[in-house]
Amino acid sequence: MKDCSDYIDAVIAPLCKGKSQTLAKEIKECEGRVLLLDKLRINQILFNLLSNAVKFTPQGGSLTVLMEERLEEGGTLGLHLAIIDNGVGMSEKFLKVIFQPFTQEEHDDPSLPRQGTGLGLTITKKLVETMGGEIKVESHEGKGTRFDVCLKAQGISQKDYEAKKETIAEQKKASPDSLKGKRILLCEDNPLNQEIAKKLLLDKGMEVTLASDGEKGLTAFRNSPENYFNAILMDIRMPLMDGYAATKAIRQLPRIDSRNVPIIAMTADAFSDDVQKCLEAGMNAHLAKPINPSLMYQKLAQFIAERYQD
Repeated sequence: MKDCSDYIDAVIAPLCKGKSQTLAKEIKECEGRVLLLDKLRINQILFNLLSNAVKFTPQGGSLTVLMEERLEEGGTLGLHLAIIDNGVGMSEKFLKVIFQPFTQEEHDDPSLPRQGTGLGLTITKKLVETMGGEIKVESHEGKGTRFDVCLKAQGISQKDYEAKKETIAEQKKASPDSLKGKRILLCEDNPLNQEIAKKLLLDKGMEVTLASDGEKGLTAFRNSPENYFNAILMDIRMPLMDGYAATKAIRQLPRIDSRNVPIIAMTADAFSDDVQKCLEAGMNAHLAKPINPSLMYQKLAQFIAERYQD
């Protein structure tokens, strides 16, 4: 729960601040028990729902996030999320098709934003259902919207969780053996940087697919079998489509691995604002150029291991 709360503070709070919106969080945990859930997918669900809430809530509006661990019948644990806003709301007609792909609410007011590609909520529903949960929505035009997400989870004692964390910490240590055979999509436009990065990856036994710009990287990922790529190394400054745009486009594709494949930025821009832009675009981490090989191996091993732990 703390990881999810920290994620909201790091990624969503700045978006709210930009529109002078208030963001409230209420967290209730089951003492002595720890939920085992896919943190990356939970954060993706939160991002999809909360970024929409920010977008369709006016300047000075309010958002509330409720996160509650509940002990269900039979002793199983559940995680209940609620995203509540006082934004423009949605019509009854649109609510009937809200989770269908490429559906967008039509507004009479041209100043109101559109629903983007119309895939965000479709992907969110698929993520929730993949985790064995359900999602519901209630909305009223001019009053706001509430999304409720209910997920079932395995629970372990705090003592067992601490032991698991120690095991995970060991798994996160970069090891040449752990990267051997992993398939990496390398998006880089500079020929020299291509050769350097490709050689570093091949030296550790990884398989490399090269894309010379963001558009080609998006196409390569879209045309690959689901879960084919273990990670993506994404340059930021590329022609046709930069790394930010390519990452956002990949994250919006209607397939599960588009949301959980690790995407690591590679850029000479290493200021805190640049790191924040990478995270907001949907990237998992940031590597400054020139690339430090040991750090690159460590980040790849860490995020690939995290992806398959749950």
